[in-house]
Amino acid sequence: MDAISAPLQPAPQSCESNIPLLNNLNRFFARFEAQNSTCPQKTHPPLHEQPLCLSADSVKRTLAAINTRKATGPDNIPGRALKDCAGELKDVFTDIFNTSLKQAIIPSCFKAATIIPVPKKTAPSCFNDYRPVALTPIIMKCFERLVMSHIKSIPPPTLDPFQFAYRAKRSTEDAICSALHLALTHLEKRDSYGDETQYRLEVDHLTTWCRDNNLLLNVSKTKEIVVDFRRGHTQHLPLTINGVVVERASSTKFLGVHISEDLSWTTNTASLAKRAQRRLYFLRKLRRASAPPAIMTTFYRGTIESILSSCIAVWGGSCTEYNRKALQRIVNTAGRIIGASLPSLKDIYTTHLTRKATKIVSDASHPAHNLFDLLPSGKRIFPAINHLLHLLHIETVRLPGGSRELRSQATVTVVMKPLFCAFIILLVCCIVMNAEGADTVSSTTKGKTTEKPASGASSDGLSVIQLLMALIPALLCQAF
Repeated sequence: MDAISAPLQPAPQSCESNIPLLNNLNRFFARFEAQNSTCPQKTHPPLHEQPLCLSADSVKRTLAAINTRKATGPDNIPGRALKDCAGELKDVFTDIFNTSLKQAIIPSCFKAATIIPVPKKTAPSCFNDYRPVALTPIIMKCFERLVMSHIKSIPPPTLDPFQFAYRAKRSTEDAICSALHLALTHLEKRDSYGDETQYRLEVDHLTTWCRDNNLLLNVSKTKEIVVDFRRGHTQHLPLTINGVVVERASSTKFLGVHISEDLSWTTNTASLAKRAQRRLYFLRKLRRASAPPAIMTTFYRGTIESILSSCIAVWGGSCTEYNRKALQRIVNTAGRIIGASLPSLKDIYTTHLTRKATKIVSDASHPAHNLFDLLPSGKRIFPAINHLLHLLHIETVRLPGGSRELRSQATVTVVMKPLFCAFIILLVCCIVMNAEGADTVSSTTKGKTTEKPASGASSDGLSVIQLLMALIPALLCQAF
């Protein structure tokens, strides 16, 4: 392929019937392959390993699941024809797919693609403002889907546990939780401030890895957030990538969630409330059209509740009461419009958190799997412990079925209720007073000092202690 000779900032012009512009775009999109001088080599599998063999039934199911709205590729074979003739074409494509897997060769007609340059901006000013959208043959997508299902069923042990994309029971919510957990764990360590050497070395390693793997970091879209809770104002040196200074922001959007430098969720909840408020207009339009409550409830859950519960396991437990009430008002407004009772935001958070904890516990390869301990149930003491934890404002997550309970090892802030604190303090004081006066009682008779065991002198103290000790079983019995 020829070297890149086109200018990087062409004048804005239409792509229609502009052959030079299309050729320049083609060379720009293929610039990484132009710099790649490594020749591909075909590797035959060992003799003792059998190649993947697809069945006709799996090919038929894949053809029958084709989305007919997808655009066709260079072969111009519509998805409707492949889907309607899945029964007749299954044997033909099964032989083609298995032969390709056996010979480790992809047919050249399957590898062709039509590149559609889609502008990223309203007025693109350079080639980088175009996003290349590849339209591959639909039958090749079916082939890739069959191979992908086999690869995902047997993930190698060397797979990075922080690989959340394209994996079952993983989501962007897990990626955000893992990133925040690593950051907060680092901030909890002593002397975590001041030394930025390791941080800058990690950025340099990332830049080198991207360059070695034909990836180009877009520095203009890269943001840096400095989390510093020290009282004194500290000046931080700017971060540079490939000689370009990275923009420092007070808040940025990471996988759909706004993360602020003070680690608060005010910006994120305000954004969710604004998006949900816009969709209340359409809910009112449905009510004016006399839509049934069931239809409006379905619309609410798909367009409003899905926004309010977006990554709620990340921010739901640490947002302020003011922000939580702002989101709850939207739920209450939607309930009045529909004329039916809707789940509260707290119930949505509890349900979502329980579901998420269940998935993490059942997946031993999840990065957060070691943050939880399973407690064996069946003993009546655990409900009492749950009650005491409730007094301490610490929540435990009960798994479905009630067979086991989940206790998180993550750092929590213990906030005791005043009544419970007073009870503990009074109990300790009475025990100390009884220990000082219960051993001996001194008395003076005719100039002589004698010591005798305290019997009646501490009867009042003993009665108070007996009363307090009697309150403990009553407190525990409330949990049964």
